[in-house]
Amino acid sequence: MKNVTLILSILFINLVSAGGALACRCMPNGPLTQEELTNAAAIFTGKVVRVAEDKQTYTTTITIEVSKAFKNVKKGERIEVRTSSSSASCGLHVELGEEWFMFVNAGDDGYRVGMCDRTIKLSMDQSVKGTEYEDMEKENLKARKKEYKEARRFICKHG
Repeated sequence: MKNVTLILSILFINLVSAGGALACRCMPNGPLTQEELTNAAAIFTGKVVRVAEDKQTYTTTITIEVSKAFKNVKKGERIEVRTSSSSASCGLHVELGEEWFMFVNAGDDGYRVGMCDRTIKLSMDQSVKGTEYEDMEKENLKARKKEYKEARRFICKHG
C-alpha cells in the first residue's frame, strides 16, 4: 500500500510540475535594438478587423487595417498575421476592434506574431470594464502605451 501511495504521489507531482512547463514564458524585452528593427518583417499599428481560428492547424489568422505604417506596409492596407491559437505556445489573443502595435516576423505562411514579440496592445481590455480589475488594466494600458512611444521614437530615429 505504501508503494502505491508513493507512486501516486510521484505521478501527481510530475503532473503538476509538467503543467508549468506547458505555459508560454517570455524573456523581458529590453530597449529596442537596431538588429530587431532590421530583422522585423513589418512594423505597424492598426485595428483588428477579422479573427479566424483554424482548429486543424491550431493557428489564428488576424486581419489588421493599418493606421500607421513604419516598415514594409502602407496605411489603409489590410494585413494578415498568423499566431498560435494557444497562449500556452505563446499565441496572441486578440479581439475585434482592438488597436495593436504589430512588430511581426516572416514565417513560411506569411507574417507571424507571438506573445514574446514586441507587439503591444494599445486599447483597453473591454472584459474588465466595470470590474475590480479596471483600474489595474488602466495602469497596464499606460505602461503599454509608454513602451509603444519609446519603440516608435526609436523606429523613427533609426528606421
